[in-house]
Amino acid sequence: ATPPSSNITTSERKWKIDPLTDEPSITSKCYLDVKVGDNEPRRIIIGLYGKAVPKVARNFEELCQGSSSFKYAGSEVYRVLAGMNVQGGAVAGSKGKVGKSTYGEPFTPENFDIRHSRRGLVSMVRNPDGTVDSRFFVQTQDDAGYLDGRYVA
Repeated sequence: ATPPSSNITTSERKWKIDPLTDEPSITSKCYLDVKVGDNEPRRIIIGLYGKAVPKVARNFEELCQGSSSFKYAGSEVYRVLAGMNVQGGAVAGSKGKVGKSTYGEPFTPENFDIRHSRRGLVSMVRNPDGTVDSRFFVQTQDDAGYLDGRYVA
């Protein structure tokens, strides 16, 4: 998205995605090695929207890299909703009830503007108070518009 023109510096601009016209740009990539049953692990590469949601992207990337005392490596998929999504990232070993953030506490995401319009999109699971932590889901359907405005991608 193009930042609004003004006299503020680039570091002061708030990036805003217009969900009807803008496609967010991938600023970095990370990966998860996923093992299903006795099969060999397969690598899933995930593009992150660091300009649109910098705190969320940084948190996810650091959990993938294992930069903090907890990481996605070794965690399990805790829920599969057939035809909808696959959920994982409960690094606290809580079977999906609690996650952890690299910021210490769950945090409020920057926005919910990215549309859930394609299969493979990764979004963060929301806590009842609207914050996010390490838990995420991978969208398995092409159009999940019912998630728009509710979950950060």
